Amino acid sequence: MHGAVTRLTHGFWLRIALALCALGTAISVRAQAPYITKQPSSQNLDIGGTAIFTVEVDRDSENIRYQWRLNGGNIPAAIFPSLIVSNAQPANAGIYTVVVFNDAGAESSDPAELRFNGPPFLNFTDAFADAPVLTNPSGLGQGDNFRATAETGEPQHNGRPPRKTVWATWLAPTAGPGIVTFRAAGTFDTMLAVYTGSLSTGLTKVRSDDDSGGFLGSQVSFRTQPQTLYRIVIDGFAGAEGRFLFEWKFEPTAETFPIFAMEPFDQTVGPGADVTFSVAGATENSWQWFFNGKLITGQIQPTLIIKNVGPNEVGDYFCRAFNGQRFRDSRSARLQIALDEKGDVDPYSLTTEKLFDARLRLNDFAGLDEKSKGAAKTISHGFSGTQIFSTAGATKEPDEPNHCGVAGGASEWFAVQADTNGTMYIDTDGSSFDTVLAVYTGPGDDFSTLVSVACDNNSGLDGKDSRVSFPATKGTIYWIAVDGVNNPSNGQAASGSVSLHFRLVLPLSLSSMAYTNAAGGRMTFKVSGTPNLPVTVEVSTNVNSAVWTPLITNSAASGTFNYTNNGVGGLVRRFYRAFNKF
Repeated sequence: MHGAVTRLTHGFWLRIALALCALGTAISVRAQAPYITKQPSSQNLDIGGTAIFTVEVDRDSENIRYQWRLNGGNIPAAIFPSLIVSNAQPANAGIYTVVVFNDAGAESSDPAELRFNGPPFLNFTDAFADAPVLTNPSGLGQGDNFRATAETGEPQHNGRPPRKTVWATWLAPTAGPGIVTFRAAGTFDTMLAVYTGSLSTGLTKVRSDDDSGGFLGSQVSFRTQPQTLYRIVIDGFAGAEGRFLFEWKFEPTAETFPIFAMEPFDQTVGPGADVTFSVAGATENSWQWFFNGKLITGQIQPTLIIKNVGPNEVGDYFCRAFNGQRFRDSRSARLQIALDEKGDVDPYSLTTEKLFDARLRLNDFAGLDEKSKGAAKTISHGFSGTQIFSTAGATKEPDEPNHCGVAGGASEWFAVQADTNGTMYIDTDGSSFDTVLAVYTGPGDDFSTLVSVACDNNSGLDGKDSRVSFPATKGTIYWIAVDGVNNPSNGQAASGSVSLHFRLVLPLSLSSMAYTNAAGGRMTFKVSGTPNLPVTVEVSTNVNSAVWTPLITNSAASGTFNYTNNGVGGLVRRFYRAFNKF
């Protein structure tokens, strides 16, 4: 609560007062956060071998828990000091870390790489024109995108600007059509795209993907035509670079994948709205809709209608199209709720699972139609707003902080830019799970450049939601992360529906006070505060009184309004105060 108190005698004066009261003193001994004394080691082995990663921590810390990660994502049930990877396969390659934590804090280990002996180097090239030709129908090899760059005329891959791209070409077999699957995964967040054509004459996209391969790996499958050259590009998300394994498998078959002529797009709506998601097929298909990865019973039409959207309906929706025994999933469309300070819907406001996506302003995300333009990745402004979204299915990124000393593992990002100086209040009150909230500044393109501003675990209304406040600076972008507290039995980060609220509050003041004898004594003054934030004005004859009489509660679009109090003549003293409550 913020307040201003003004005293009136034969003249008047203005005082902004803040009273703090502390009762009692408590002394407590804070538990010691664990720290790592021996880091896990990188390992090289043959495919099918066994890798063992081990971490050691100090013996003075209590209630230590562990969570192993692959490429930043939590590995289910990997909650012990050692991680054993048996019968290791290409999908297991990558960077392993472990976060050790207790109620006092968390520490992440150094990265340890699992790398395989044997797969040949494929020599993916930086230059499109020099790309090697892969002639085997199926195979496995390794490569890297160190020091790679993007070329002039290179398209966006999976809807994102090219950064660190390397190329290869695969020649489809002559025997007949079939289905090929490409998978790229390694020590960084890969993006994979496949084209026909050339940079000089124009590329035609066949398929693209970011994370379908699991643990930030990428995977695409499509029907091939004999003797066609398919141009394969691997990029690093947000400019990441490292080593990767590339695996391709060709299956001769007359079967075909479903082809989408239209896919669902992200939507942000107001509470209670009705939403329609639609797909269309270029081939005859049957359909099945999914919500947050789970089948929606009975929803087998190409159109999905969601009535009366509320917190339980926000999340990710996709449609699975079937063609015989083959199926393909549409892109995943996000449904979120957003309101600004006036109660209007902000249709372009979305959270993102990855920090770098939160700073992108792409007007044509993933090649979507006009209805979705702008609906991907914008920064919120204004004096207040509410964003309701889901973290179901979310993961963490490599090098992402342990927000507020909590291991977490299911984070979403949101961005707010302060339009003026003030105090920023952010909370997750009303969320469906135990949240962790953290706020940062910085460029937003790399975790190493983030500067922590504020964080909280359990200061919300129910003791599980989160609340922070801090001085905000005009023009500064604040990156907001929401994660979940880990389940002590299995290490999984809590997830669910998040109600995120932000409010930028300006100081309250009473000014321009004037007294006349009209209307039995008239006092007028100006109340200045935050636009569209209700202000209550109260009066008392004793500034120290416990009894104050409400005069008016008003919300002004400009944050400023004038107030007149009649019938105050003959009073020796009269005090006014104004406050916000939210």
